[in-house]
Amino acid sequence: MVELTEQQMADIRNFGALQYPIDKIISILEIQDPEEFKIEFNNEESAIFKKYRSGMDEAQYKIDMRIFELARSGDMKAIQMYNRKLKSN
Repeated sequence: MVELTEQQMADIRNFGALQYPIDKIISILEIQDPEEFKIEFNNEESAIFKKYRSGMDEAQYKIDMRIFELARSGDMKAIQMYNRKLKSN
């Protein structure tokens, strides 16, 4: 099991928001056991996976909400983006 600090776990959430690839994460965090980290990163039950996924989901939510707000205010480009989003769901 890979042991990470609270700061590293917060970083993983941010990496999820930015959708950084695993090799970049390993490099930035200077992970000592990359293979074990990869196993945990790809395990849907692990804290690492859940933190990364949470970052991804929150970032997408914030983007979607901003597009919605702009569309509601009449921004034509945002309306188009919002409509495309609705069709893809």
